[in-house]
Amino acid sequence: MPEKVTKEEKAQQLLHEAIDKAKAIIQEANVNNMELDEKAEGDTVKVKDAKAKKDTTKPVTDPDDSYAGEVNEG
Repeated sequence: MPEKVTKEEKAQQLLHEAIDKAKAIIQEANVNNMELDEKAEGDTVKVKDAKAKKDTTKPVTDPDDSYAGEVNEG
């Protein structure tokens, strides 16, 4: 006959299992992050900085725009 387990006991059991699993994962991650004796080296690539382009365009004004250059006297 299976043993009866309350919701609180089941939750406590799941919590302990989750904590144990998290501890194992953290311990494994700490082992994998050990310092290397060799320095990681790669190819050196020279990169030129992009120069800012000057904006040579003039603002376009719409001749149909009633606000452009008009003063409302009223």
